[in-house]
Amino acid sequence: MTALEHYANRLHARAVRVCEAASSLEALRKVGILREGTVAGVFVNGEVPEICKPAFSLGGEPSLFFLEDAVHGEHLRVPDVRSLAAAAHEAHASLVLDISSPTSFGCDPLDAGASVCVERLRAGVYAVCVARSGKRGRVLDSYAEQAFRSLVPEGDNSAACRDALGHAYSSSYQQSLQKRFDFARAFAEYAAANPLIDSCWYPGLASHPDHASAASLLRHGFGSLVSIGLSGESSSLRVFQLLGGTEAEQSHLLGGTTVTLLKGESGSYLLFNMGEGNVFELIDQVDNALRKV
Repeated sequence: MTALEHYANRLHARAVRVCEAASSLEALRKVGILREGTVAGVFVNGEVPEICKPAFSLGGEPSLFFLEDAVHGEHLRVPDVRSLAAAAHEAHASLVLDISSPTSFGCDPLDAGASVCVERLRAGVYAVCVARSGKRGRVLDSYAEQAFRSLVPEGDNSAACRDALGHAYSSSYQQSLQKRFDFARAFAEYAAANPLIDSCWYPGLASHPDHASAASLLRHGFGSLVSIGLSGESSSLRVFQLLGGTEAEQSHLLGGTTVTLLKGESGSYLLFNMGEGNVFELIDQVDNALRKV
């Protein structure tokens, strides 16, 4: 079985096209999903409850709803994909979901109801998957069928695409992701219980508003991202600096984990994208920084 077939089986996809592109939208154009004249609604860190309302207008009859991030925003919101798909179908549109953040290893968007998903395998290389439209000759999802018929015959066959696809399915990469997902859970449980941290956002916590949606969509854990907020206007910046970051940089690598200082609705917050470093050392470093603020 080829790497392409393995990738398709992982997502229970009918077809996969891999191509070189600068963005997920460009990839959708290259493989034929997003064609000239297609009316598309693009949601960037949109609030999930608003997206789920089928009554919103896109300035015409849409044929494609595109949700840019499966896990997005300060609060790491996770969409209710079945509700989104129903809303899209009511508006005579396909639902397309970008899964670059949770990865194809970490989620199951097509089984959850999306007609198409797209993943950034590495910089400049994307995989586009189309859901199975039915069984035993019966078309049950006309939107997935339409997407399949729109596909170009083949994706790019460049060395970059072959290497990216092989890496995405390698056992070493999957083991790395599993370790990062497990470390994220451990770090989130620490952060949620720490009285010095004002808020902790991680889809795996029962207190997260989208925990049920995350449990339905995500696999092998709840992803590698954890977001924390601190009371006080400059507290997040101060902790970021104590962890080795500077005011001039937005992200800092700390023992394999990327710590990013971002602006949110209620002030600055810290986003941790867990690496493979020792999570207990990371917790000690964060704890020491918090006690100095």
